Amino acid sequence: MKALSASMMDQAVASLLWMYLELPKDASKSELEGYAREIVRRVHANASEAVIAEHIRILQSSQLCHQPNLPAIHDLARRAVAMVKRAGA
Repeated sequence: MKALSASMMDQAVASLLWMYLELPKDASKSELEGYAREIVRRVHANASEAVIAEHIRILQSSQLCHQPNLPAIHDLARRAVAMVKRAGA
């Protein structure tokens, strides 16, 4: 897979966030891309899936103010880590 630009990677991970998480109705694209950028940064810093899942769980409960769906969060973390690692290869 061809390496994606940082902006494209943020957008791809933001799309996963949009698909997997309960989001407030007023959540903006730039807000999601900011959350995604932090996830991408952590993956590039070799954070494990478990660390990414915990980060997303905290994001879901504190920033996005919704009850975390742990199975969905673990699947999201797995997919996000795999996507970022594949795209960076």
